[in-house]
Amino acid sequence: MTKPSPTESDLRAWIRDALARALSLPAEAIDDEREFDAYGLPSLEAVMLTGDLEDWLGRPVDAEAALDHASVARLARHLAQAP
Repeated sequence: MTKPSPTESDLRAWIRDALARALSLPAEAIDDEREFDAYGLPSLEAVMLTGDLEDWLGRPVDAEAALDHASVARLARHLAQAP
């Protein structure tokens, strides 16, 4: 039995929480529209974020996804539309 795909809202919340943990910030401090690099997120951390997303989603996520869709909102939208 496969688990249901998360909604874009679910994805935003998960990405926001993961980003906040990686940056040692409260999740409320993360603006969904702000670019990851504006927070000083290193490329390596962004790639690690996609690996964690892969584990959570149970499906492959392109390692470059967080670099190509570099905000909580854009990454969540991309993942919600992916098959």
